[in-house]
Amino acid sequence: MTEYNIGYLNGILNAFAHINNGNYRSYDFALKYLPNDKSLNDALQDQFYDYSEDFDLNIIKENDWNYLKEILLNQLFDYQYNHNPILDSSKSYSLFDKSFQEDFVLDFLNTLYYSSDVKNIYKLELKNLKKHYAVSSLDIVIEMENETNLILHFSYSD
Repeated sequence: MTEYNIGYLNGILNAFAHINNGNYRSYDFALKYLPNDKSLNDALQDQFYDYSEDFDLNIIKENDWNYLKEILLNQLFDYQYNHNPILDSSKSYSLFDKSFQEDFVLDFLNTLYYSSDVKNIYKLELKNLKKHYAVSSLDIVIEMENETNLILHFSYSD
């Protein structure tokens, strides 16, 4: 995964976090590198040490592409459904069009998957929280063939 592609995908995630922000919620979406000089478990332990005593990594064995596609569709386009939804009264705004949304997410996934070979996708579940992390969070760990590990992070707080 090139630095350019990470920056490009983070720009998309950051823009959608801002689109989703509203009176009641503040969103944070990001794609972050984990240190590759440690094992995946050690890097995650270091990353979340302040928040959690332990975590579970649940591998997504089948249909990881579809799993990420559904997450991206739900997270990026949440502004249509959250407490203070944005409405498209003229029915002409492309971000409300389901086929546009799907094409957009497929482009995102193509950039992610074809920039570097994805080896495994995991859902990270923090356990025994030490302090507040977020009202709602979803962290996906992406393990690449070249031993690069990433976290795809979605959260909101109110």
